[in-house]
Amino acid sequence: MISINGNNVLIGRVGFLESLLFIIHTVKGTNDPDA
Repeated sequence: MISINGNNVLIGRVGFLESLLFIIHTVKGTNDPDA
């Protein structure tokens, strides 16, 4: 159980970071060619 919870927390953190980056790129719009 602890291992599964740890993995879920890790995946949740990674997903949060990816979502945050996605939101930042969305706010920037097409100004960033890497978006």
